[in-house]
Amino acid sequence: MMNAVIIDGKRHSFDSRKLDWKTQNPPAQFAFIELDGRRYFVKRHKHGFTGWNLLVQSLAQRQPFQRSPRVAGISRDGDEYYLFTEALDGVLLSEAAPGSYDPAQIASDVFVALFDANRRKHWYSDLCDRNVMITTSGRGYLIDMDSCLPHSAPYSTKLPVSYQYAGLLGHYAKQQGIQGFRISNIPGEVINQSEALTMAVRLMAGKRMSGPIAAATAHEWMKTACEPVYRGVLGRHVQRRQDWVETRKLLDVATSFESGNYEAA
Repeated sequence: MMNAVIIDGKRHSFDSRKLDWKTQNPPAQFAFIELDGRRYFVKRHKHGFTGWNLLVQSLAQRQPFQRSPRVAGISRDGDEYYLFTEALDGVLLSEAAPGSYDPAQIASDVFVALFDANRRKHWYSDLCDRNVMITTSGRGYLIDMDSCLPHSAPYSTKLPVSYQYAGLLGHYAKQQGIQGFRISNIPGEVINQSEALTMAVRLMAGKRMSGPIAAATAHEWMKTACEPVYRGVLGRHVQRRQDWVETRKLLDVATSFESGNYEAA
């Protein structure tokens, strides 16, 4: 039985049984397909993507995501959902060799992608190195926009995601002696801002850090090198107040230092 997808106004037929599916984050699978001479990345998921409505909105309004692969088409066959995006030439950040990319540029590109999702009233649930693609042109692209959640969806520590960069607010709250702080009370869009800062410091430091190590290192470095800007921005964050403008200023400060300064701090 053939499947169908509409891309740029044209209907294409494809046989999902003949694609070379690989496992991503179970139960999601991915493959590549060529249609009319163009190569696409295809993702398949049982029972739908959390960001399905966001994908529909992007296509309907013809508004591609910034710093993310273009959503070419979406389709559904029973309880199987398909997402088609442009196939990028590059390497995942998780596999990129140190020194092969400009860390400040990648940090900036990821921030832009996160902000774009949030201005569409969604937040990105799985920021990690395997969800950032560095293209052959040296630019960063946030992939898997289908994992976004609406702003109305609360942040949770029980999602099937990596949480590689999620711990910065916890470290800040602990250092400031904030009683009763719970990360689950912080809106997802605020978490995205603190995650962007943690990733920026990790990239600039040139270290392979994850989870608590990345968050702790980012906290200690920014506390030392970026006061009082850091205290002001994170102070807003722990109060559930998102501030993309000030977060961007802090990110620019953090990425203006040479990598050696991170070691010193």
